[in-house]
Amino acid sequence: MEAGSDYNIIIIAPAGSPPSTCADAVKFEKQ
Repeated sequence: MEAGSDYNIIIIAPAGSPPSTCADAVKFEKQ
């Protein structure tokens, strides 16, 4: 499970995640 931050973000923000998790994932992806 150490493919990289990008992959981690995708796994942390599934399609049925709350807005809080989604926002966090998008923030990380933008960074």
